[in-house]
Amino acid sequence: MRVARSLDVDHATWVLDRILRERGAGPEIVRMGNGPETTASALCDQ
Repeated sequence: MRVARSLDVDHATWVLDRILRERGAGPEIVRMGNGPETTASALCDQ
């Protein structure tokens, strides 16, 4: 698990991809701030 005060969208998607590879499934819910870097479209494109 990684904890950080701030994650950009590239780092967040890297962490989620790593979880998918290691565990075979991702989290049911991803909660994050509404900052411009972490819009849903940015995560969907990754």
